[in-house]
Amino acid sequence: MLCKRCDGLLVSDDFMNLREESSQMRFQGYRCVNCGCREYDPTKNDTRTDGYDVESGILQYLAQHGSSTLEELARMLTGFTLNQVLFAVDRLSRDGRIILRHPSRFDYLVSAMEYDTHG
Repeated sequence: MLCKRCDGLLVSDDFMNLREESSQMRFQGYRCVNCGCREYDPTKNDTRTDGYDVESGILQYLAQHGSSTLEELARMLTGFTLNQVLFAVDRLSRDGRIILRHPSRFDYLVSAMEYDTHG
């Protein structure tokens, strides 16, 4: 199977739901080896409606905390790998939903468009 987002290879994976109170804590799905995108198999998870992905996590964190360094953002989004966070920041930046700045040699600052206070 191929990823809908990047056409990368999807591999079967087991996931654990720690965000919602439900009877189904563990479930099966697919994870892209390229971008880390997660897809759930509706035939194995009839009631699965998580919808929480790395992009939503980034936007939610920025809405609550304002601007953040890239390192802090990756550290706070514990359910995702660094590659997933970096890939999502790249996508969101290209889509114009966040601003990515390089204020110093080793730092990147990430801001949501409506929460951008570092002009």
